[in-house]
Amino acid sequence: FIFKQAFSRNASYCRAQDDEYRLEVTTPLQRVDLFMGQFNSVLLTSISVFTKGNLTIANLGTSEGRFMQIVLSRSEPTAPHVSFQLDSHPVSPQVVVENSLAGDGYALVVTGKKITKIPLTGPGCHHFRTCSQCLLAPSFMQCGWCDQQCLRSHQCPGGTWTQETCLPRVYEILPSSAPLEGGTKLTLCGWDFGFSKNNRFELKNTVIHIGGQICALEAKSSNKNKLECTVPAAKTPSSNISSSISVGQGKTLFKTFSYVNPVITSISPTYGPKSGGTLLTVAGKYLNSGKSRRIFVGEKPCTLKSISASTVECYTPAQQIPQEYRVRVGIDEAIRDASGHFTYREDPVVLKIHPAKSFLSGGSTITAQGINLNSVCFPQMVITVPKLGMNFSVACSHRSSSEIICCTTPSLKAFNLQPPFVTKVFFVFDGVSSLYFDFDYVNNPVFKHFEKPVFISRGNQNVLEIKGNYIDSEAVKGEVLKVGNKSCENLLLQSESILCTVPSDLLKSNSELKIEWKQEVLSTVIGKVLIRQDQNFTGLIAGVVSTSVLIFIFLVFFLWRRKKKQIKDLGSDLVRYDGRVHTPHLDRLVSARSVSPTTEMVSSESVDYRSTFLEDQFPSMSQNGSCRPAQYPHSDLSPILSSGDSDLASPLLQTNVHIDISALNPDLVKEVQHVVIGADSLIVHFSEVIGRGHFGCVYHGTLLDNDGRKIHCAVKSLNRITDLEEVAQFLKEGIIMKDFTHPNVLSLLGICLPNEGSPLVVLPYMKHGDLRNFIRNETHNPTVKDLIGFGLQVAKGMKYLASKKFVHRDLAARNCMLDEKFTVKVADFGLARDVYDKEYYSVHNKTGAKLPVKWMALESLQTQKFTTKSDVWSFGVLLWELMTRGAPPYPDVNSFDITVYLLQGRRLLQPEYCPDPLYEVMLKCWHPKPEMRPAFSELVSKISTIFSTFIGEHYVHVNATYVNVKCVAPYPSLLSSQDNTDMDVDT
Repeated sequence: FIFKQAFSRNASYCRAQDDEYRLEVTTPLQRVDLFMGQFNSVLLTSISVFTKGNLTIANLGTSEGRFMQIVLSRSEPTAPHVSFQLDSHPVSPQVVVENSLAGDGYALVVTGKKITKIPLTGPGCHHFRTCSQCLLAPSFMQCGWCDQQCLRSHQCPGGTWTQETCLPRVYEILPSSAPLEGGTKLTLCGWDFGFSKNNRFELKNTVIHIGGQICALEAKSSNKNKLECTVPAAKTPSSNISSSISVGQGKTLFKTFSYVNPVITSISPTYGPKSGGTLLTVAGKYLNSGKSRRIFVGEKPCTLKSISASTVECYTPAQQIPQEYRVRVGIDEAIRDASGHFTYREDPVVLKIHPAKSFLSGGSTITAQGINLNSVCFPQMVITVPKLGMNFSVACSHRSSSEIICCTTPSLKAFNLQPPFVTKVFFVFDGVSSLYFDFDYVNNPVFKHFEKPVFISRGNQNVLEIKGNYIDSEAVKGEVLKVGNKSCENLLLQSESILCTVPSDLLKSNSELKIEWKQEVLSTVIGKVLIRQDQNFTGLIAGVVSTSVLIFIFLVFFLWRRKKKQIKDLGSDLVRYDGRVHTPHLDRLVSARSVSPTTEMVSSESVDYRSTFLEDQFPSMSQNGSCRPAQYPHSDLSPILSSGDSDLASPLLQTNVHIDISALNPDLVKEVQHVVIGADSLIVHFSEVIGRGHFGCVYHGTLLDNDGRKIHCAVKSLNRITDLEEVAQFLKEGIIMKDFTHPNVLSLLGICLPNEGSPLVVLPYMKHGDLRNFIRNETHNPTVKDLIGFGLQVAKGMKYLASKKFVHRDLAARNCMLDEKFTVKVADFGLARDVYDKEYYSVHNKTGAKLPVKWMALESLQTQKFTTKSDVWSFGVLLWELMTRGAPPYPDVNSFDITVYLLQGRRLLQPEYCPDPLYEVMLKCWHPKPEMRPAFSELVSKISTIFSTFIGEHYVHVNATYVNVKCVAPYPSLLSSQDNTDMDVDT
């Protein structure tokens, strides 16, 4: 405080003035935190105090609306014995305490606009969760322990209520098992260990029994929540032993401890380098029992890595002398010796690697040569890529020699590094690392795939030539070329190919061997090779000598029958049959095989009915293989029209015919806008003819899309559309076809209506042409499974068309196309069909030149009507074509007689290489009743099953025997007995 004081001039100090002020400062009062700092981070807004006996209790309120009670003490730290959230508002400093000395005293606490009455003895005892908390609560709260709960005495009428002692509670025992030898430090975790009313930890009355034996307590390492003791030894293993903790007169029981007998069954590996570092695995039982584990190799400790009940892993120590050492495992007081020994060997040394290059996709086998390389079981190769700052580790394998290990390089293709680039390679042999070696990654080679299997023979003819580019001479030596899963030997690189020798142990193989380029992730099949076996000519000569007479007799008999048949056939156009077995003669089929494979068909009966009209009757139009639009004006056609041939009733479209598109229905024009291609967007190369047919030609074309890109396409002219009504029908069908989207259906790119000339259909360009010519080509070599696969694709395309309620009406192998990926596309339907309905599907005369009668269903031959079920019949004939590689169906049956032939119940015979299940599918397609034929969805399912279960790769040769004669008439005849008799007489 400051006060004013007057002094006289005779003050006792120099320069004293008459009037001056003096400042007297009191000593600051030192505050005592009775809460021992536990509320340093809490803002107390209310404090009120009351007494109970010799205790002083404080009511505390916080800014967060929490209410607490705590006993104040200067000697011992105390915690709140009551603490609960009263409100969200702060507790007001204004607190009223009433009747503090009585048992029903209370406090009135204000929070916000609310007043709460709180008993001074607290809200009860339930919030004390453990016995020790309950019995250490302030005495005025009158709490005691009753049946695992903290209650007041009146709340425990039937139980034992106590305020004196607490039994310990055990939560966990570690470890849960120990060896029989004992000595294991056992830790018991829980609550209320060594409890006393004065809140001191005392163990004088605590005793732990394990299976009837005392576990010696370690007082120094024990506390209220943890007891430690050393277990005694046991004689026999036992599980879940009855154990207890006794405190005075009470005890707590537990059964979670077991005695076990650890056993070592094996160690692996059994050897390693003397520098150590080998990951040693000790296998056995109960290896995780006890508290501590130690593994020794010899007298040196093995560094532990992992522990489980059945295995313990550690890294071996280094040893000076390479020899055998004993392996010993110690678990607490128990010691176990492994039956086998661990052998130390001399450290490995890598001297060189070969090859020192790998292709980018990896998979190369790198051979490391050195000494003592077999000193470790699991060597590793590490490739360091400086550009990535990464290491790649791969496991290596031993060869028979101790001087060689082999490792496979990883693929670095995913990291988009530009080859060639340099890496570093070193090898890890457990605790030993080799020197670094330079190693290069180079570009992947581009191998050319074999179009057909290659035949080789024994001796010096077992050399393969594999063509390709970017073949690095060193990287290719990394065993990346495989034949039959074995490395191709004696590699010799040429300018654009590589020569290698098929391993000699594969030359006895009778099956196809794949030629593969091995990479890290996958292998690419380059081609296939067949081993041509040596012939045993001794047996062949003996067979020729013994059967020459029989062959001569058979030949004479055959010539006699052939001569007889030719005489009988002079006066009749009908096909001749053997009346006893109903077997068709194969004369024409045999003669058909002699036709050049470049010829479109193999017999006169099988010539494409769409390519005979103009070429035969107007040779000037097809001279030298040219293909031109119709060049006859209408006035010049009168001699032809008056000739009486009804097939020429529709004149060809003149080149100068003009169809006024503007005269079409406006709604139709609007509807087809997305189908019509403008003439300025289509370039037709009229000099480049893909093919020609009866009603137009197919040219190479270039289609310009909206982005200006050029698309190679096929453009088909339709010269028979002559009037506006046909154009309207043409456009309507184009709308339907444009919406067809299926991988096995030829899509329509659009239609073009030029100002002059015929309408044009724009189709995708098919690289491999039509399916029939493809399978007839002798340079191709499809397997039976390949041919079945083609049929499956056709079935899928027809299933799609059938789902669109679209009837094909001309399904045959010639009307299916193959794109660059050998995907079959069903074609020649709708606008793509080469003939027009009203002229094409009718029978006018006996020649049957324009009808595909041998592909038509029986009911279509009789009624000229076509359905999806008639398409199923045609599909069966297509399957027969595939299995015979394009042979003409019914080669000895005249087209005019095919209806009677089928009514007799006869069908195409089973081809030689056709599986029985597939021929059964064909017969079901040819059922005389349409409703009994399978749907295309059912055909897809059945052929998929046949395709997936077909085993073996058999090749069907073009000149193979097409049929076997074991079933001639699979269906009963639909003709009367008289008709059958007449037919038998004729045939």
